[in-house]
Amino acid sequence: QQVLWVNETTQPGRILVGSTMYVIRQHDWPHDEMMETRVIAAMLAAGEGGNGNAAMSKVAFLQYNDFFFKRHAFVWKAMKKLHKSNTQIDIATVSNELREANVLEKIGGEAALIKLANINAVSLESYATKIQDYALRRAMIVAADFQRDLAYQRGELPEIAAKALRVQQEVTHRIFNIGDKQS
Repeated sequence: QQVLWVNETTQPGRILVGSTMYVIRQHDWPHDEMMETRVIAAMLAAGEGGNGNAAMSKVAFLQYNDFFFKRHAFVWKAMKKLHKSNTQIDIATVSNELREANVLEKIGGEAALIKLANINAVSLESYATKIQDYALRRAMIVAADFQRDLAYQRGELPEIAAKALRVQQEVTHRIFNIGDKQS
């Protein structure tokens, strides 16, 4: 299933995701760069201490497209892949994974990973939860804009209302499913 990933490069305009056309407006998208940085830093620090996979198990609910900044998303995606294959998560393995995906230079190279690993990071789980919260808020904004656009469309009101309700239910379902998993 394709999802709309709102990130720092998202520009106003039309975006087709699956069979749904979204009109993206200019917004001050909810995000926190420092929290994203600290989640990545905490994972790298845990990995260097031999505890990367254990740490990832605590925050596995977080997906790459929950990150607003692509460089963080690339690193997270690499870490998740390593975790899934039960490979130790550390600077060397993450760097190799990013190199294989041809995105190591997009995040600033291995030097950027080393710099991240040296950031003092605590509260991995609470920061990860907050990153996901921001991602859900961005999804709510997109859904609200979509519903607004539907209200201006010509056509039968029941069909338009059904589309609006479906989009709202998708976002609401995601929010409450996530809440259940974190409890």
